[in-house]
Amino acid sequence: MTPVEHRLLEAVTERDAKALRSKLLERTFVVISIISGEPNDDDDEISTLRAEVGDFEALVAFTSEARASVFVEDMDDLFDEDDEVEGMFVEGNALIDLLGDGLGLLINPEDESAAVIDPDLAKLIAN
Repeated sequence: MTPVEHRLLEAVTERDAKALRSKLLERTFVVISIISGEPNDDDDEISTLRAEVGDFEALVAFTSEARASVFVEDMDDLFDEDDEVEGMFVEGNALIDLLGDGLGLLINPEDESAAVIDPDLAKLIAN
C-alpha cells in the first residue's frame, strides 16, 4: 500500500469528508469500462463496473492501472466472454461528480488498500 493510499484509507475510516475530497481531487483514478456486444455492433452497451456493497451500489475505481489490471485478471469470471473490458483514467473531480446521486464508491476492491465510501459519505464529499 502506498502512503497516498494509506492516507486515503485513513480518511475513509475517520469519515472525514473534507480530507477525502482533498485526497480524491489530488489523484487520477482508473474506472473499468465494459462494452457488451459483438464487435462493430451499433447496439453495444457501455457501462462502468459497479458493485453491490451491503445495501447500496458503488462505482468501482482503482488508484492505479496496475491495481485495475490485477483485479480484471483475478476476477475474469465477472465478465462475459465477448465483453470488452478497458480501464479509463478519471480525474478525481470527475469521480466526485458521480457521487452526488446516491452512489457509493469502492476503491481497490479485493486488495489490502480497499476502501468503501457509502452514499451518505459520498454526498458529503460531493457537496
